[in-house]
Amino acid sequence: MPAPYPTYHVGDRVIVRQWNDMMEEFGSNPYGDITVHPNKLSFILDMKPYCGKEFIVVKIVHDKGLPDEPIYFLNYSPDVYVDLNDGDSPRGWFFTSAMLLPATLPNEPKNRISTPSITFDDLLQGVQ
Repeated sequence: MPAPYPTYHVGDRVIVRQWNDMMEEFGSNPYGDITVHPNKLSFILDMKPYCGKEFIVVKIVHDKGLPDEPIYFLNYSPDVYVDLNDGDSPRGWFFTSAMLLPATLPNEPKNRISTPSITFDDLLQGVQ
């Protein structure tokens, strides 16, 4: 199911979409889960507490069952260590781009003080 959703990279900050937003777009299955990818992947009720929260993409897997849709593993909090070699996210949840939104930085304040930039050569020579 190729979708017009963004592609993310390791290190990207993402926000899990709101439950009602996904329910409206995809509908539900007989178990009350959101059928994001029919017969393949659902956003299950146990994942609802993550809706609206911001996370970091820590691993990306390409599954044969969803060739056009990467599967994203997220770091749920800064104090959770994710072993990228064990092939799993904390608690085993994974997400697709249809379940996520890009986390954007807030607009910079208008009264922001500009910081001077120096080059590596400036550092080597000493700034005058």
